Amino acid sequence: MLDGVDVLEAWQWNTVERCWTISCRFTIPTEGHGVPRRSDWVVLVEATYPWGYIHLQPAMRNSVEATFPHQLLNRPANVGRPWRTGRICVDTGVRALGRQGVDREPFSVAGRLRWRLERTRRWLEVAACGGLVRPGDPFELPDFGSLPKPLVAFGENVDSLETWDGEKARYGVVRLVRLRQRPPVLVAKSFHDPGGREVYAPRWGTYINDPERPSEDGLWLRFNGTPHIEPWKAPMTWGELRRAAAEQDINLDEALQRLLERTRFGGASRLLVGFPIPAVVDGAARNMFWQALQLPEIPIETGMSSPGFRPGRARPTDVTRLAAFRDECSLTWLHSENWHADTVAARGQLPEVLTDAEVVLIGAGALGSAIGEMLVRGGLRRLTVYDHDLVMAGNLVRHTLTLADVGSFKAAALADRLNAMSARTEVRAITQAFPPDDEVSHALLRTTDIIIDATGENAVAHALSTYRWNSPKIFVSISLGLFAWAGFSFFSIGESFLMEDMLTALRPWLDRQAERFRDAEWPREGVGCWHPVFPARGDEVWMLASSALQHLVELVQSESDASELVVFERVEENGLFLGLRRVLSV
Repeated sequence: MLDGVDVLEAWQWNTVERCWTISCRFTIPTEGHGVPRRSDWVVLVEATYPWGYIHLQPAMRNSVEATFPHQLLNRPANVGRPWRTGRICVDTGVRALGRQGVDREPFSVAGRLRWRLERTRRWLEVAACGGLVRPGDPFELPDFGSLPKPLVAFGENVDSLETWDGEKARYGVVRLVRLRQRPPVLVAKSFHDPGGREVYAPRWGTYINDPERPSEDGLWLRFNGTPHIEPWKAPMTWGELRRAAAEQDINLDEALQRLLERTRFGGASRLLVGFPIPAVVDGAARNMFWQALQLPEIPIETGMSSPGFRPGRARPTDVTRLAAFRDECSLTWLHSENWHADTVAARGQLPEVLTDAEVVLIGAGALGSAIGEMLVRGGLRRLTVYDHDLVMAGNLVRHTLTLADVGSFKAAALADRLNAMSARTEVRAITQAFPPDDEVSHALLRTTDIIIDATGENAVAHALSTYRWNSPKIFVSISLGLFAWAGFSFFSIGESFLMEDMLTALRPWLDRQAERFRDAEWPREGVGCWHPVFPARGDEVWMLASSALQHLVELVQSESDASELVVFERVEENGLFLGLRRVLSV
């Protein structure tokens, strides 16, 4: 088969896992770091081979029992399975990107299994030398074997790490808000020291800060580094957590007892264990990570005195005497995620000059809703939506709202939807036409950086041009051509909107449009001549809205202050859609 690999048992079909399995023995030149020279492994292969997964799991006997980097928590699997859970990772670094990652793993029938076995043998050789991670490699947490529910989220980045570095408190109370009951999702809203002083509060958006959300208090405790058992196993019992804490000069029992007594706290069900982590192995710490832990029930004793408590008052039980905290008792870790924008926006974000801006969006129709959604998903934090119209069923063919929103104000429903998209965004709705008639709205507008008009109405353009802004603003007026044949994006900067310049630049395009659709039949909604509606499909609206957003991104990053009209024109040939053509016009 392969040098250093012997087959111990022929292929078998596992009816429980619904995959093929084969048992192998790997032999490496030298043993070390808990890796024996000979170890037995089970290969699990999906029935769709050479596609699908190929997992290498340590056998229950005569194999690797420790947990290493690049390996899942290695413990016995469920009864009846002859392997352990410690699947090793022998994927390439771009495997998760699919075909776009230019993965060099072969997918031929003859080649793929051989390639995996060769990499496993090499993995064992490197593990035996203690070389699975090298300085500069991406840092990975040990596998905590966490329960998926409840999910506990927090918000930490390099700036908040500075706050923690300057903080003396090592433990305290964390306020957790519940975003959802089923499946449960909890978010750390604020951290407090034992005296109640707020130590750190992530900057969350409207959705998480909703005062109507239920909340509960948990406990937090800081470690100096990632708690683990060598080589890279997450503590899975209270005894292992005590051991990991002791290696960082932390007396876990003393810390827990002080935490419970100083906070006068009983009934907490979650403990957030915090520790700084780097971006790369041996690199500087980048942010704090909070790994949530389900606490056993802690009863309250009464009628006893304790430091900090008056005689006869309730006090928490001495945790060292509780059976649930004994060394052999298992820990229940909970799935924990960092929701800070620096982490969750890694897949794609708008430039900072735009995400940090205060933006007003006038018009919450199909075009405005698409632009608003792209802005918020791109990381925009502060947005105000203006629209006094109500949502109608006919809007839904190209709007982001749903049947549940019919009859609601478009601005309010869109703001609710946008707030629910991002943990950090604050979207406000003003359900009146522009310009507003109240001082609060006027004050809000004058602090705005960017005004986007997505109404396509000259009356709004005129209002923009006559409104007293009192300071320079970036204005962008976005509209669509009939049947979505083109999209128009006019940009100007100054203390007023240049409506006449926009209309002058648009005139030849509107004349061309009038000629092109002179005999067009207008779609109508409802009965009678009062109900013509703008003709364009949802996909066409989103395509042109995307083009307009690209233009906006260019503008905010440029140093130009000259007004500009950009037209994105639909290109077809022999009835086939070829794309959009960008046409510049002054």
